[in-house]
Amino acid sequence: MKVEVTGNIVIITPNKKIDGVEFINKILEALNEHTDKNFILDCKNIDYMGSSDVCIILDMHKRLLKRRSQLIVCNLHDAVKKLFCIVSLNKIISIYQDKEHAIAYLSTIS
Repeated sequence: MKVEVTGNIVIITPNKKIDGVEFINKILEALNEHTDKNFILDCKNIDYMGSSDVCIILDMHKRLLKRRSQLIVCNLHDAVKKLFCIVSLNKIISIYQDKEHAIAYLSTIS
């Protein structure tokens, strides 16, 4: 997993999977370290998501909302985008075509 910081934005790019103890620990570490930043989850390497992945994303979203920050996802593969629509994640988490568009949006609200 890659974590990069650009201004007031933390970009998390998972390698292949979102679930797993290591991923969760790194997410919690990033959330605790960057308490005043918005987050982008770049899903360019994720071609499948299961229910545990959705739970992790929802938990991350909930933690960020509590501190008035945002979670945005980008680069969703078609199957993952379809899952987001089926479980209505697209109604609570903004989805952008790519990282550049997500960064541009977050840059306008800061």
